[in-house]
Amino acid sequence: MKIAIIGAGISGLVAAKELSQIAEVTVFEKSRGVGGRMSTRYATPYQFDHGAQYFSAKTDAFKDFLKPFETQGIIAPWNAIFCKINFDKIVQTQKWSKQFPHYVAAPKMNQLCKTLAVGLNVVLQIQVKTITKLDEKWEIFDIDNKSLGIFDFVISSAPAPQTADLMPESFRYLEEIKKVKMVGCYSLMLAFKREIILEWEAAIILNSKISWISINNSKPQRPQEFCLVAHSTNAWAEENMETDAETVQKELMAEVSKIINFNIYKNKYANLHRWKYANVEKQSGQKSLFDEKNKLAACGDWLIQGRVEAAFLSAMDLVEKIKNSITK
Repeated sequence: MKIAIIGAGISGLVAAKELSQIAEVTVFEKSRGVGGRMSTRYATPYQFDHGAQYFSAKTDAFKDFLKPFETQGIIAPWNAIFCKINFDKIVQTQKWSKQFPHYVAAPKMNQLCKTLAVGLNVVLQIQVKTITKLDEKWEIFDIDNKSLGIFDFVISSAPAPQTADLMPESFRYLEEIKKVKMVGCYSLMLAFKREIILEWEAAIILNSKISWISINNSKPQRPQEFCLVAHSTNAWAEENMETDAETVQKELMAEVSKIINFNIYKNKYANLHRWKYANVEKQSGQKSLFDEKNKLAACGDWLIQGRVEAAFLSAMDLVEKIKNSITK
């Protein structure tokens, strides 16, 4: 039995790892590496986790999944000094602790996905364009209309709008996916020659265009050169999704300067990344979508909430549905 999975983020790789026990699995990823939003940007000697900032574990299933990775040092608790800032005033401060861990992958955020991908057939820099019915199976084609193979099952772990574009009209949940509204986010990356003295290492920002700022080098096993990552709010990003990058960067830099009371234009490096599909506006009500008749499926954090644990739970829910279907 052959299964194709589109997308090599957490959800796609977890599904691939589990399903490889019962099938021949191929993962197709359009980017140069695995990880999705668990990603890292490099600007030597600086390093930025410009997507997911950290992850926590609330369910026993995810806690059990993470244990061996923590033992191996692939993930580590980030015991940051955390605060809430009302625009430019600190209103709450606490120290994160091991009692309720806030994890990061180490030495970079995509390390967890890179470890999951070991032993899997992951094909990088291949963008799947169409899925075509071929007798009782599915043939997949890339953007150049080149066949990528024939499969019994096809799973998309891509964001909802991309999944909707990929899936054939016969997919049972196509109209449902088309209604899913995903929202974006801008990630601003800043590096400095000297450390900026702040009272915190991670902060949620209220009443601002900025929703989050972190000192990236405060995370475990990161290079020690001082650098910041700031995320815009989803609402502001949506309003400015088509604004030119230079204007967006200037506006966000001005906002960060006010929040931390420092002229961040005295930086050594500045860059911007646009995440078009960062979070989901409303939960779907299902953890995964499995069209048993057509052997088509979708999973991803967008079905639950834009978090790493949600991606894992969605994948595991789908794996259970597929395995139950096969053993009927």
